[in-house]
Amino acid sequence: MIQVEGSIEIGARRQEVWGFINDPKRFPEWVDSIIEMVDIPKGGLANGNLFQEYGNPGPFKGYTLWRVVESKSPSVQIHKGVQGVMLFIVERHLKQKPHSTLLNQTIRMKFHTVMKPIEWILASKMRTNSQQQLDQTLINAKTIIEAESIPPR
Repeated sequence: MIQVEGSIEIGARRQEVWGFINDPKRFPEWVDSIIEMVDIPKGGLANGNLFQEYGNPGPFKGYTLWRVVESKSPSVQIHKGVQGVMLFIVERHLKQKPHSTLLNQTIRMKFHTVMKPIEWILASKMRTNSQQQLDQTLINAKTIIEAESIPPR
């Protein structure tokens, strides 16, 4: 299993950060690996809902079907996704600080068993690409949210 992690402090209230990261229509604006949203659930990102996006996680490009596994407003989001031979788990956790919100994100990726013989070849490239995408994703979120929000006091 491949895992990448990152965190960033955002100068906004947790509820504002939650509203932004919980809006799938806005994912292409800030999630570096998402090119476009293909199917967005009418009920938003509630537990059990499905959504689909087109993007390039790591070095691959294609459609990923996601299921919301956990959504606890305003602090936790967990999504599981499948794209071809890859399985993904994305976790986002928000923690309110005195004058900001800490956004932590972890992405776990696993190749389908059919890929086991060549997984070792792809794993290093996936880890490097995914970490770069995650780092850019967090910077994008911070930049957009801070530009649109009123700083907490």
